[in-house]
Amino acid sequence: GAVVKPVSGIGQALSNVGQGVSAQIGQVAGTSTSQARRNESRVRGRLPRLVYSEQGVIRPWSKFDADVYRQVGQRQMNAVEVVLPLSSGGTKWKALLLFPDHLLLTEVQMQPEGTSPSGRASVASVASTRSVDSKAE
Repeated sequence: GAVVKPVSGIGQALSNVGQGVSAQIGQVAGTSTSQARRNESRVRGRLPRLVYSEQGVIRPWSKFDADVYRQVGQRQMNAVEVVLPLSSGGTKWKALLLFPDHLLLTEVQMQPEGTSPSGRASVASVASTRSVDSKAE
């Protein structure tokens, strides 16, 4: 038993190395594995969660916050403290984003329930964002 276990461990390690090399070669060559194809075809169940403040505070998932995050973008949402819905006009909502050193007023297109999440918002939605910098006053 003392000789079999180390030999078994070496065999498993070589197998794992072989799988890793195969995956890397597949990426470089442009071929994909069946697992990669399954991952690519998987439909996201909900939009990504917004992470708040510079410390990365995690709060319960909010559809409104997730829609704002999707449309405004990660770069603009960095260090956001609070996302406040201001008014609704059907599928268009106004939101006030509070940061440590500025405010951001934006209009977002809410995604209807039951539809799959898509990419970023159109340029018109992003262009309707206004920032108020506390340093300017």
